[in-house]
Amino acid sequence: MANHVDLDELILSVHSTKTKELLSEVYSCYKSGAYRSALVSLWTTLVSDLFFKLEELVDLYDDKKALALIEKIEKDKKDKPRSSDWEFNLVKDVMKDYEFISEVLYVQIGHLKDLRNACAHPTYKRGSELFHPNPEQCKGMIRTFVEELFALSPVFHSEISQKLLSDIAENKNIFAKDEDLKRYLNDKYYLKSTDYVLKKLFRTLWKLVFRIENQECDDNRIINFRALRLLVELREYMLLAEVKGEQAYYNNVSHS
Repeated sequence: MANHVDLDELILSVHSTKTKELLSEVYSCYKSGAYRSALVSLWTTLVSDLFFKLEELVDLYDDKKALALIEKIEKDKKDKPRSSDWEFNLVKDVMKDYEFISEVLYVQIGHLKDLRNACAHPTYKRGSELFHPNPEQCKGMIRTFVEELFALSPVFHSEISQKLLSDIAENKNIFAKDEDLKRYLNDKYYLKSTDYVLKKLFRTLWKLVFRIENQECDDNRIINFRALRLLVELREYMLLAEVKGEQAYYNNVSHS
């Protein structure tokens, strides 16, 4: 699948201008056949993109958690200037506090880190050979991190559930037809979200539609149900597996 992806077009979807500049260097290495250099540069790009996302949250929204993480990074780098441990610590901290990194993507990041180490720190032993990543492996890694991380806005994915719910509640009278609501939700929310975010959103909508009883939920139950149904239409198999995997949660519905 990765072989048929146009990386030139994919890079255009990157959110941060600074990340896009770094990724261009990765792509240049890839096109020239320097696959080890491409993977080393891709790791640098990944770590930088996470930092850029935190900066954006601080600059635009005065996000205290993001500021604390930035200050922690700066302290770690100052205390241990020769150590790169702060890089993967940043990945773990961002995964814990934000929705940029799913569990699946976290595994992929660990794999990229291992590849980076194999490329940047070769083992010199008698009879050993240099590590040679193949072009498909390299291209697949670039594609994964563009689609699952670099293309994401940190502001959008740190507050998507509340943003969407407020949006459709305020504008529910505009979307009389499902086609109009579908186009709006897909363009603005669903098609820009990772599977991890969509699963969380599905869980939230299900709770509001089928479990919670209060005046606000009653007022918005129909529009929330329509949004839930359209999300299921978009990712039916994934969300069906989600329900089967957590039957206790999804079987707990209000009967009034």
